[in-house]
Amino acid sequence: MNTKKILMGGFAALLMGSMLTACGGSDGSNAASSLNDATEADSVLYYLGQVSAAEYWRAAERDTTLATSGARQAYLLGLRAGMNAVKGDDEHYNQGFERGIQMAMNMIEFEKTYNVKANAKIFAESLAAGLTNDSAVSPEAQGQFYQVLGRLNAKKEAADREKAAENLRNYVKKVAMQQISPDLFGRVVEKGDTAKLKKGDKVYMHIVARNIAGEELDVPFPSETEVGGRYSNALCGRAMETMSSGETKEFATTALALFGGRAERLGLTPDEVVILNIKASLQPMQGEGAKAAAPQGGGQQMKAIPAENAKTNTVTPQGRMQQLPR
Repeated sequence: MNTKKILMGGFAALLMGSMLTACGGSDGSNAASSLNDATEADSVLYYLGQVSAAEYWRAAERDTTLATSGARQAYLLGLRAGMNAVKGDDEHYNQGFERGIQMAMNMIEFEKTYNVKANAKIFAESLAAGLTNDSAVSPEAQGQFYQVLGRLNAKKEAADREKAAENLRNYVKKVAMQQISPDLFGRVVEKGDTAKLKKGDKVYMHIVARNIAGEELDVPFPSETEVGGRYSNALCGRAMETMSSGETKEFATTALALFGGRAERLGLTPDEVVILNIKASLQPMQGEGAKAAAPQGGGQQMKAIPAENAKTNTVTPQGRMQQLPR
């Protein structure tokens, strides 16, 4: 196993587990006092534990549920259970144990993503059968894997699209917006000049995205684009083709329509309604003009943290999470 990985992962786990064992489940407050008689190895482990704790608190700044006492205790219990399961003199067992934890986490995501029940026994028995000898693996297995997974993805996307359309219809019933397309509605916030934006125009723009609660979403948008260009967002292009230069408009759409398969990687659910305030101009915008798209009354900013194992990810035959093409 990789030495650096052992030092940065296993040593932190070893420290925390030994602290729990020595202190009978205490909060570890006695650990520092024991350093008076510590060896250099003990000191390395102690300070690595402190660094790991700092990393945990940084993660808690992004996910506040981690900061609760219950979450911290559960984390430590899980860490200790993992440490106790490892066999120091059996590298192959440890490799299998690591893979098992990895697959268990992947199966949780698999169930959430596709709304199915994952039977871990089927995976374990299939793997065991395949390991009886090197010719026991079906040569069609990988192709069949992607075929079945493709059908699951198609069902999920259809369900997401149907739910997104329903949520958008329910939202626009409450606001005065004109339908531009089934997945895009809009209204004028501030009029511009008479120069209509058209496909191929180079446009300077300022876009603010928020959810229906008024919270600003931390998602990326360029400051200039070509309307309908190859590398521009198609939905934003359709929106701007309804605008004139210098105009500010508010649009309602869904995360799925706006970002497609990237929605969940940006911290959004595909069926979520997204409000876009767009100011677009054929001339560069400066000062207050560039801020005109901001929603009135402000809004609490909500960080959209890309999930390493987002719901649109899935499990590869090798047991890793992978973003599949839509």
